[in-house]
This record gives sequence, structure tokens and C-alpha cells, in this order.
Amino acid sequence: MGFSNKGGIEADADEAERRAREFRISLQQFLNQNAAIFSAMARRGIGTGDRDFYDHAARIGETARDVAMLVVAMMEDVPPQRASEQAIRMIRPDVVEYVVERWLGFDAPVDATLEARAIVAVLRLADGRFDFSPYGRGAQASPNVSVALTFVAASSLMACQTLPYDFRAADPAALQRRLLEAVVDAAQENLPRMVVEECPEAEARTVLQSLVKHFSRLMRAVYERETDLMVQRAAAMDEVARQRWFETRDPVADIVKDFRERASHLVAMGTALAAKSAKSPTGEQPQAA
Repeated sequence: MGFSNKGGIEADADEAERRAREFRISLQQFLNQNAAIFSAMARRGIGTGDRDFYDHAARIGETARDVAMLVVAMMEDVPPQRASEQAIRMIRPDVVEYVVERWLGFDAPVDATLEARAIVAVLRLADGRFDFSPYGRGAQASPNVSVALTFVAASSLMACQTLPYDFRAADPAALQRRLLEAVVDAAQENLPRMVVEECPEAEARTVLQSLVKHFSRLMRAVYERETDLMVQRAAAMDEVARQRWFETRDPVADIVKDFRERASHLVAMGTALAAKSAKSPTGEQPQAA
């Protein structure tokens, strides 16, 4: 009798692991497909509490889905409704980045068919022999090296942001560290919301790297927005007023605060949708806001 329920216990454990893994995959896909949209909203100064935030996010997400589907259909030479779902998911993060840049640069409706044709024209020029990343799947980089590369990239991104404008920081290097620490702290704080205690170390490491990557870009967008606002303020001040402003204000603290709020909102939305996806018997993937 002591072993009568062994099969049921193992089945429950397998189901729990399946759901946990499905949750992590769904959340990663949500971040890949939506982090760029959150960064674009930050760049425009649109808060997560603004109605425009969700209207713009939904429009960008829908456009990216349409463009990705058309790109795959054109590459596979099939009708859009028969385009490979797996291929669409694979290219969608890059298409989101493309659509976001168009939105930021032109703020005009995107012709999905026209943009898909432009992307396909470039894709057909690519040489498959060079379609390999030395740090991608199958590479021989150790886990520690992979993590180090992620943090080096994040540090480089912070340096690139502070070089043009550093808010008159006495120590520009300290400013870069402050921004990077905010990114890393936010990633470490949000990691427990994305993985369970029993999560394999390798998977937890991958999730942390993903968070650092997406949060670095989000920080860049928030920093760029505050830089633009500061330049506008400074133009209306004389030097004495500017000096007084910097002596009494800490714009970097405002940047970090805005970044943390947006990062938390991104993960909260992702975890909610991923949890819903993990419970779904069809494994439906989470979509943009």
C-alpha cells in the first residue's frame, strides 16, 4: 500500500516541472517580444500608467506579428496563414525591434507588406555560411564566460550612454557603475519571480542574463529621455541657474526610480501572462500588452 500512490506522486512532480519550464519559456518569449516596446515607451516618456502606453504597445505588437508572418510567408513562398509558427516566433523579436525603430523615427503607420518586402530583400542577400554566433547554441564558451560577456555588454552600453552627457558627474565612471548596479540589482531582485527554487542553475543563469540584457536597454531608453529633457531645461537657464539646479537635484536618482518602476512592470506583466500560458493545455504563448 505504501507504493500504491507512487505513480501518482511522480506524475504530479512531472506536471509541476512541465508547468515550471513552460512558465520560464513563456516568460522569456514575452520579454524577447515586448522589452523593446517598453524601452520605446520610456524613450517617448510614456508612463506605464498612461492609457497611451497600452494603445501604442498593442499597435506595435500587432504590427510586428503581421510583419513577421509576412516575412516568413515570403521566405517560405506560402500563403500567410500557412507560414511556420516556429519561424514567426524566432524572428519576431528582431521584427519588433525594427517596428519600434520605425515608430520612434517616424511616428507614422507602418505598411506591414511594404516593410516585410524590405526585410526579405535584405535576408535574401545574406550568406548562410556566416550565420553563426560564437556565443550562441553549440558554442564552447563556458557558463562563466557567457555570463561575463553579458555583463561586459551591459557595462559597455552604460558607458556609451554616459559619454555624450553625464549630468556634470564629478566621476563619470562612478555614474556608469551606478547605472549598471541599478540594472544588475533589478535583475537579481526580479529573478525569484521568474524561477522556482528547484530551477536548474543553468536555466536560472540564462534567465538572469536575459534580464540584464533587456534591463540594460530599458535603462538606456530612460537615460536618453532624461538627457533630452535636461538639454531642453538647460537651454532656458543661464549658467548660474544651471549650477544651482545640479546642486539641488539628483537627476540620476530620478532615472533609476523610473527605470525600476518600468522594469518591475515589465516583469509583472510577463509573469502574469506566462502563468496563464503555463496553465493552458494548449500552451498558448503570451502576447504583447
